[in-house]
Amino acid sequence: MQYLCDTIPDFKSVKLELDYPISDEQILALTKFALIKDPAIKLVLLDAISSLPGVIFPWEQVCHLCRQHGVYSLVDGAHAVTQMAVDVTQSQPDFFVSNLHKWSYVPRGCALLYVRSSLQKLIHSIPIGHGYISSTQPFVPSPVATNPEGQWVTEHEWIGTIDWSGYLSVSAAFEFIDQCGGSQRIRDYCRDLAIRGGQAAAEILGTEILGIEGSHYVANMVNVRLPLSVPDDNSPTHIEELAAQRDALLDQLLDRDCFPYPFVMMSRRKKQWWCRFSAQIYLDLEDFRQGALVLKEICESLQHCDFSRVVDRLGGDASVNQRDGNIGE
Repeated sequence: MQYLCDTIPDFKSVKLELDYPISDEQILALTKFALIKDPAIKLVLLDAISSLPGVIFPWEQVCHLCRQHGVYSLVDGAHAVTQMAVDVTQSQPDFFVSNLHKWSYVPRGCALLYVRSSLQKLIHSIPIGHGYISSTQPFVPSPVATNPEGQWVTEHEWIGTIDWSGYLSVSAAFEFIDQCGGSQRIRDYCRDLAIRGGQAAAEILGTEILGIEGSHYVANMVNVRLPLSVPDDNSPTHIEELAAQRDALLDQLLDRDCFPYPFVMMSRRKKQWWCRFSAQIYLDLEDFRQGALVLKEICESLQHCDFSRVVDRLGGDASVNQRDGNIGE
């Protein structure tokens, strides 16, 4: 979105700041207010499941709101397919995109694109390939035979040199899902594990999860607050200190072959460190406990670090000691 603002004259974006925990009704009210306040809005970009925090977003209701106001809806469903049931005939987004490698056991590089049929003329493949059919000179034939599903599918299915293995694995991946009992059984297991695992992690860390048991926020991911303070908001280098603190967190997690995802979130008007845990069929409660124990150790080592000193010495050899959290040279 920022790229479009930087490269297209007079293109502007309106960002809705969400202060979690927040209800679906509040999100819808904020969206409706923005659409009424600025009738120049043409497109709403929204998540189906947001990444940070990892929570379910009321995307179907927002799509309905967009239709009411004559605004296009573009759903970023990167985390959606298999983690939740998706039915575009019911939700009726104008555009929907999703990765298949995140939750559908497909190799990276394989994704899904849906465009409402009446809008497909606006969307072309990148790069433009042999399947392109001109909208101004439709009598120029394509050298590629048209797919039975239509010329738009043809344009996107053959775009030159490409590794087809990801696409060819999709059928096998969904057969694997069926062998595991189906997507709903996987969702039931993962959601239950996310809730119980999040509660176990919060107990170890002495903090809380975002929402409560049975919360509509939780699909296969749960967010747990970390016992770690953010650098002083009033510091002139606050953003840089925050980045250094995050680097130290990630470095120590990677050193321990552990990767719950830490992030800073504005909650109740206050910046806090949280961590996103993801549940999968190959994980169990003990994995959450082990991850929480690692995080507790790391947070304790970083709690009293002065990250302003790290920022001051970025041009030199200063770093956070990855073992004891001290500032060293």
